[in-house]
Amino acid sequence: MSCTRRWVLLALAACLLGCAPTFAPVPRVGTAGSPMPLEAGRMGVIVSVTMPSAAPALDGGVSVQVTNWLAAEVGANWASREWALAWTGLRFQVANSGSRDARIVLEFDAGGAAGVGGERCDNGQGANGGCPPDGQPDGRDWVDRAAGGGYLGVGLALHFSWFSVFFRDRVAGAGAEGVPPTVWNLLSLGIQAAPLDLFRLWVAYLWGVYANDLDQNQGFALEAGIGFTFDVWDPSG
Repeated sequence: MSCTRRWVLLALAACLLGCAPTFAPVPRVGTAGSPMPLEAGRMGVIVSVTMPSAAPALDGGVSVQVTNWLAAEVGANWASREWALAWTGLRFQVANSGSRDARIVLEFDAGGAAGVGGERCDNGQGANGGCPPDGQPDGRDWVDRAAGGGYLGVGLALHFSWFSVFFRDRVAGAGAEGVPPTVWNLLSLGIQAAPLDLFRLWVAYLWGVYANDLDQNQGFALEAGIGFTFDVWDPSG
């Protein structure tokens, strides 16, 4: 049964009034900021917080730019009393054209995550009256549920010198013990400033929706993040 008055921490994790959600956690919550031109031999570090409530979701990771079109990533995300997942994936850059004053970057990303988390009828912590008879709590807390899933996304950025506007859409499938398979869709629209080659700052507005056999819901959130990029090796040498 849907609870229409629940704001999300991307997982609809902050309940305002009389609802008891059921979901497997989203594999990756952070956007990683604006798609950036890839350069072989560089490494990046990102940290972001997604927060519509007092309990933020944290996401962080490291990426290695293997070629001018491929980057490998690894990281983790955590939401208080909701989930803790490690993720890994790849980014594929399919378009990078223009000059420093005006550039378009298009990329795809794909990966997977594993860890613990998820809820079944609010894990018995809230009002169970909103749950169907076959969706009542099973006695597990979020740390007792092995969880994981995979994601596939697309990102588009318009760069103007040190400033960029970006859009991302990420679709994910997730599972957790005692919870029906859950499908997620995360849409984000953001802006980013990169005044120096070393670091960048971004903010994004996110809309998330999930659905499974027992529950479905949607909500909004804000993300703020910072990233650092530096040379690791000389690909020509």
